[in-house]
Amino acid sequence: MRHCAAVAAVVVLVAGAGLAYVNYEYYEGTWDALPDFDALTPKHMGLAFGFDISQRDRDDNFGFRFRAYIDIPREGAYTFYTTSDDGSKLYINGALVVNNDGLHGSQERGGSVSLTPGRHLIEVTYFEKGGDNVLYVQYEGPGIEKGAIPDEVLSPVTVPATVNACCPVPYDGAVAVDPSAVLCWQPPDPALVPAPEYDVYFGEDPNFPEGARVLGGDEAAFDPFDGADMAAGTTYYWRVDVFDPNEGGSPALHTGEVWSFVTRRGLVALYEFETGPDDVTGHGYDGVYVGSAEPNIVPDSLRGNVLELNPGGQADGQYVKIDPLGISGRQPRTIAGWARAATTSLPDWTGVFGFAPKAGTTNNYFDVQRDNAGNYALHVHGWEQPFRPLDTQWHHFAATYDGMTIRWYLDGEPVGSVVRALATLDEFRIGSRQSHNTYFVGWVDDVAVWDYALTSEDIRRMVLFCDFDADGQVDADDLNTFAEHWLADTVIPGSIMPTVVLDDFEKYGVFPPISLGWFVYLHDSGKYGNPPGKPYPGSIATGEPGPYGGQQAFKVHYEFPVYDGDDWLTLGHRLSPFPDVSQYDEIRFRIRYHADNTEDVGLFVHVANDPPDVTEHEAFNVGPFSTRDDPADPNQWHEIVIGLRDNPMIDWQGSYGSIDDIHYMNGILVSIVNTSREVRTGTLYFDDFRLIDYTPDCEGLPPVDLNADCVVDLRDFAILAEEWLRRV
Repeated sequence: MRHCAAVAAVVVLVAGAGLAYVNYEYYEGTWDALPDFDALTPKHMGLAFGFDISQRDRDDNFGFRFRAYIDIPREGAYTFYTTSDDGSKLYINGALVVNNDGLHGSQERGGSVSLTPGRHLIEVTYFEKGGDNVLYVQYEGPGIEKGAIPDEVLSPVTVPATVNACCPVPYDGAVAVDPSAVLCWQPPDPALVPAPEYDVYFGEDPNFPEGARVLGGDEAAFDPFDGADMAAGTTYYWRVDVFDPNEGGSPALHTGEVWSFVTRRGLVALYEFETGPDDVTGHGYDGVYVGSAEPNIVPDSLRGNVLELNPGGQADGQYVKIDPLGISGRQPRTIAGWARAATTSLPDWTGVFGFAPKAGTTNNYFDVQRDNAGNYALHVHGWEQPFRPLDTQWHHFAATYDGMTIRWYLDGEPVGSVVRALATLDEFRIGSRQSHNTYFVGWVDDVAVWDYALTSEDIRRMVLFCDFDADGQVDADDLNTFAEHWLADTVIPGSIMPTVVLDDFEKYGVFPPISLGWFVYLHDSGKYGNPPGKPYPGSIATGEPGPYGGQQAFKVHYEFPVYDGDDWLTLGHRLSPFPDVSQYDEIRFRIRYHADNTEDVGLFVHVANDPPDVTEHEAFNVGPFSTRDDPADPNQWHEIVIGLRDNPMIDWQGSYGSIDDIHYMNGILVSIVNTSREVRTGTLYFDDFRLIDYTPDCEGLPPVDLNADCVVDLRDFAILAEEWLRRV
């Protein structure tokens, strides 16, 4: 892990929660127990990302002292743990909580303390005399399962006295970063730069050819896509320059260093075995089937199509080889899948699925296999723990690793956890442990790999496909739900997607909603300049009753100049979350147009592209629509209805050919075009932007059609009964 560059001085600050860095002091010496670090002089000190001993200069005869603030969310008893080789201790607010001191191999010790909500000082001391170098710190408490202390609850006690931004989160060089992460950093020392302004550069090119994304910002945080996720599996670069206005003196710009991180890919590969060992995610990690010309894809009464392996026994030598997946060493991951053995007489050390290289060394496996005691087991070479005794029923196996802790699950329920350092090779196998030439005899299905550790809830819900009422249990209530649909009609009736209210302007106050995601501008020679110049003024109009019970609308007064061929007013809105427009039939909204002139103004509509993007690339536009006032009713509202299917007025843009291509609608723009050659002024009111679906299909109902054949019958009941009996 990288740490912030050391500087000559440090300044004590109350750092913002969630900075994720801790202070470290590094010492060298030969000890049989933890020394009095107060009596020693550190060889160097600085900031580390977590309790990280990689800052050491050698592998034996060294020690560390770490200090940080930890934010406690609620009152209660918290248990802290250290796993270390050699000794370690952990203090909270100066009091000893964990004593794991002395010379020993890797071992875990814990201790409990009652804490109130808020910030508390945590200190961890550690020394290593010889042998392996191990230090892990974990905790658990009210609503918190045992695991590594999250980055977002740690903050350093002291930070460098510098004029630059420091301590990026994600840290420089981080991998498997959540694509929804917000970037943040430690501000400069306020004694050196009392009123810092930030220029933020961000993108996939470290040279930032598009320039700064933020100029003169005052927050030490940056959301790259305004609520939208970054692209998965992508390397991003970013830089924060600090501008010191230095009122009364000479302003200065302090250029920051370029940081980088890689977002996690999420679901890396999925093998459903409907037709073969293909990766259905589209990432291209297709498996190679070994042992026969064609995969044995067979139907199963409970799981549909599955892969049958070695029906003729060990001599068949059938397995699936997948190289590489881009996951190795201590990188986080999750593996999961279904398996059913055809016999309980499998050879010892038979692989089912997981990371299983040809040559085995300590900690370089991470796979599900049959151990030498008749169990399904999680195996890492040099260590294994059982899931359950081998049988001939379907079971779901899952294992996660977050870079520190291994957790394993059977049929959605946690079995155990252990702190261990993996060193896996990037060789994934389904149905074989090649180092022993053993082959799984049975069936496998839905084998999947993620490049991060799923939560216990993720794993549990992966298995509960019969939990119709989403109460976390498969019980009589779910059976009643199933029976009601079965007895009412064995054929699932068509379902209609619920209407999505994109905006009805009821949630805003009297202030213009521009800061809440709406923007308005008059293009080209308009009074308020070219985009992206100053926004055109807009406001919330009250006392505007609508057909859906609302009382507010969005009001814009505009002034078109004499038409010169390129004048329009645009009202736009970013959407979050992004609705799947492909499932809907219409976009509707209402508009009231009161002009100081008599001629129409053309109306055009288009939505932003798919996948979500912050740019304004069009997916389609449609129009014009008439918005002429009725002389008898100058306050008349018009409802604009845009059919999304087979609409000859739609002009598809780019590679989009139909509404089925628009799975993520991240924005909508309404443009009013002046087609005359005269000055045009007027007032526009907008309201009730909605997505409407009126085409029934067999999706979207409670998932009682368990085999997805649009019929609720005995085959679905068999699936329900099997899961119920297995779990009750």
